[in-house]
Amino acid sequence: MTSYLIGRFLATRKPLKHVEQVEKWGPAALLLAWAPLVGDALCVAAGWLKLNWLASAAFQAAGRFARYLLVAQGAAL
Repeated sequence: MTSYLIGRFLATRKPLKHVEQVEKWGPAALLLAWAPLVGDALCVAAGWLKLNWLASAAFQAAGRFARYLLVAQGAAL
């Protein structure tokens, strides 16, 4: 959510690289927030677009939960 807030408060008129993907998919694009580098850019773009913060947080949490659930299951084997 820190990256989301940075995008929200430092929004400029200059377009960001991942804005098109976030505009197309909306908060659901934040399911990939766990991915290195790309995830942070998606979160900043979501803040820049001023997407609903609650939906953004929920999709970020769902994506990260799924990732860490898979990691935990892999470690348990």
